[in-house]
Amino acid sequence: MPPPKPFNPDYDPTDLERGWLAGFFEGEGYLGLTQNRPRVAINNTDLSLLERLKRLTGNCGTIRPTKGNKLSVKQLWHWQTNSIAEAHHVINLIYDLLSARRQAKADEIRMLKPRRAKLERGGKCINGHDLVPGNIEEHPKSHSIQCRICVNTRRRARRAEKNLTSVA
Repeated sequence: MPPPKPFNPDYDPTDLERGWLAGFFEGEGYLGLTQNRPRVAINNTDLSLLERLKRLTGNCGTIRPTKGNKLSVKQLWHWQTNSIAEAHHVINLIYDLLSARRQAKADEIRMLKPRRAKLERGGKCINGHDLVPGNIEEHPKSHSIQCRICVNTRRRARRAEKNLTSVA
């Protein structure tokens, strides 16, 4: 299986494609906050529709299989993004085509600021390390910002654990 393509915020769908996206979100989608994190999601039994959604949004989010209800015969698929940057991107693509109710939910998500603002203020990671330009690493899949010292510490611990189990 080829590696997933990275998020491409420069992808610009046509007006017809934006209309399709907005209609899909109106009919099947969810826009909201979960524990003060954005959640933009759609469940559907047609994997090709979710793959098209992902392509039209510049490879935002992830698609995974999920369980439907007990009476469901078809496989249910779930597309979702919890990234603030990706959620803002998707909302900006379709905002003017959404109903007033969905726009209100989208406005809640738009109020969230990307976490990079915390870094620019010289924030600290959960372990107290300074988040300065030399100590920042972007996660390759989620594009979230991580403390490089903490990432390297976790990698060393995993390698050491792996070496101990392979020797025994």
